[in-house]
Amino acid sequence: MENIFAKIAQDTTKFDLGDDEVWRKLYEPLYSQAPDSVGVVKDEQYGSTERNRLDVYFPREKTPKEKPVVLFVHGGGFFSGGKGWSEKCWANVGYFFAQHGFVTVLANHRLVPNVVYPGGADDMQLVREWVFHNIAAPKYGKGSPERVVLLGHSSGGAHIAMNLYAAGEKFLVNAE
Repeated sequence: MENIFAKIAQDTTKFDLGDDEVWRKLYEPLYSQAPDSVGVVKDEQYGSTERNRLDVYFPREKTPKEKPVVLFVHGGGFFSGGKGWSEKCWANVGYFFAQHGFVTVLANHRLVPNVVYPGGADDMQLVREWVFHNIAAPKYGKGSPERVVLLGHSSGGAHIAMNLYAAGEKFLVNAE
């Protein structure tokens, strides 16, 4: 951790494009290995674009009861990031919640400049619909579509909020 503290002290006031790779490499060794108790289904398509993909993490134990679901959406300032940003970073979120009994969905979304408002919110609607229609399948660990928590980091949280705020309100979507 000393090398991380030193880097924070050195660069705490700046953050430039590409610095995320420097920070990822510093933190990567601190993440735990993938636990055997968690199953993963990767790169399920939830919409029509290449970025409309998600991963599902679930407890491997078999229970007849549907499990609660966490939908996690990565950040990245609207123009970077992804569920596979590193083998461990966002996967760590999936593994953590799955180890605690949740089915966890990590979803990508379209990025600027290839999308404009309300594209990110539209992606959130599509992924929410995918969860509702698919998450109860045994393939995905039998999640409950009636018990879903939405969780987003940075721009991922903003996309979720925009989706929930503008849902069904067409005048909000086209507001200038």
